[in-house]
Amino acid sequence: MPRPWLAPLKKAGKFSSVAKNPNVKTHFLPDRDREIHEREEREKLKVEFIKTQKVRLGRYRSKLLVLKQETRVCKPPSIPKLSYMEISD
Repeated sequence: MPRPWLAPLKKAGKFSSVAKNPNVKTHFLPDRDREIHEREEREKLKVEFIKTQKVRLGRYRSKLLVLKQETRVCKPPSIPKLSYMEISD
């Protein structure tokens, strides 16, 4: 569909200044540089999250080992080691 009103603007060189409005928000449009920056930021956050999880897991495991050792100390004696008392009437 031809646009006759567009021809004078193209000839005058005013089309490029008319077409770009600096007040228009373009954050929703695709931007390669922004996507690369966001991808790098996601990777940094992912690495940081994995490090914190490993630290937390290490702390959890060490606490678990301590509890396991404490339960060995508190373990009740086995049945042959128990002495039976005879109850008389």
